[in-house]
Amino acid sequence: MATNGSADAATALNEAVLEAETAALRAKIEETRTELTHTIDAIEDRLSPGRIKDRAQARVRDATIGRLGGIGGRLTRRGKASVSAMPRLTFAGHPLHPQLVALPAGLLPFALAMDVLRVSTGKRSYSQAARFALIGALASGALAGSAGAGDYLAISAGHRAKRTATIHGALNLSLLGLTALNLALRLAGRRPGALLLTLSAAGTLGLAVSSWFGQHMVYDLGLRVRGAAGLPGSGDGATAGPPGDRQVHRAPERVAVHAPAAGPARRPA
Repeated sequence: MATNGSADAATALNEAVLEAETAALRAKIEETRTELTHTIDAIEDRLSPGRIKDRAQARVRDATIGRLGGIGGRLTRRGKASVSAMPRLTFAGHPLHPQLVALPAGLLPFALAMDVLRVSTGKRSYSQAARFALIGALASGALAGSAGAGDYLAISAGHRAKRTATIHGALNLSLLGLTALNLALRLAGRRPGALLLTLSAAGTLGLAVSSWFGQHMVYDLGLRVRGAAGLPGSGDGATAGPPGDRQVHRAPERVAVHAPAAGPARRPA
């Protein structure tokens, strides 16, 4: 009887062990099945047409817009660095831009005068004088504009002088283009006449308007002007001018109000 009891106990133990191993195997199979299900779902999700399209669009976007954005960022940083390093040019202790402006300011009206004399007298020497005057005006105007760019960039964005400076600079660039066209036509063999005379007149008129904005920045807004306390005539005393002078003075100011105050500016050191 004792032997039969031991055999029954051993059999029961073996069955218990077998059931435990079977349960563990079933649990392992279930776990593997769950993992396979998740893997299959993930594969199906990745291979779905919609996801493939989204990934392709993302890669194209990264390869184009993202790369262009990086290039733009580098160019912006370089531009800021060059702007911040651009000084306000001076010569003999005074701003260089107004010193150079005197050359094109004199040569453009001189070219117009030579054109008028050429048309009225028919002498070719006046045409040659006008051509040389335009060459000098274009070269000196480019130098003056380069010097003025340093002053323009020194004006902080949002300052009221930025609006006036923007118009002044745009007019000067337009004058350079107009002068270049005027000179190119002459060098191409264009005979003096109404067209060349009109271009010279337009250049002189544009110069007068641009000069007003430049003077407004200096005399009214004090751009690059050191303090002049105690100097006679430096205050806001009474002034004398022709009839309607105040209205003429205010007309360009009304235009400057609509100009953008934002723009490139040199970052403070």
